[in-house]
This record gives sequence, structure tokens and C-alpha cells, in this order.
Amino acid sequence: MNRDLPLSYRWAQANGIKKMVPWHFYANNEGSHIDAVFATECVEAVEIRTFAFRQDCDDFAAFVVKDGNITEGVIYFHPSFGGSKNPHMINGRFSNFFSFLSEVVFQDTQDWMSESDLEDL
Repeated sequence: MNRDLPLSYRWAQANGIKKMVPWHFYANNEGSHIDAVFATECVEAVEIRTFAFRQDCDDFAAFVVKDGNITEGVIYFHPSFGGSKNPHMINGRFSNFFSFLSEVVFQDTQDWMSESDLEDL
């Protein structure tokens, strides 16, 4: 695991949180291709490190990078993959990973829950 990522994210990964359907969390730097798309399409001068994606659409989440350091701040975004500037791609900003979990991921997961997805416990 990359020690540059925020403690909250590393802790979640170390404790087995790899996904909360429909959200899936990247390990290490697997989302770097999305970072490049964001850089091409974002109208703001913001650098990011993508850490999650939603399985049913092109929604992603990333930590904000400032002065070469990954911060606790999170951007929730939807790129168009069209290669041009997209002033509407950022859906939300959160102070940290747990705020993003509580305000977006938990709600989406609650909406997706189904008995048919569970094995017999």
C-alpha cells in the first residue's frame, strides 16, 4: 500500500474494505489513467489521485494533491471521456475520505442492498 495516501484510506484498505457495491476502491495507483483524463477535462488547475470508481457509471473519487502531497480532501467527479474541457465534471467535494463514505458511498450502498446478493450466513 502506498504510504503517501491518507491514513483513513490506508486503514480502510488494511481492514478489508475493498468495495461497497456499487463503489470499488483501487489499490496502489490503479486509477492513474483516470487522473490523466481529469487533468485533460477539468477547467480548474487541480491535481488528483483517483482511489475509487462506481461500477454502473463513470463516477470516480480522488484525493486532491497539493504541492506534490496527497491531501485528505476528496473530489467526486464524472468525466465525459471526450477529451475537451468539462465545466460540470465535479459532482462534489469532501473534507476527507470518511465524509465521502458517509455522504456518498453509504447512501449508494444502501440503495443497492439486496437479500439476493448475500450468501447464506
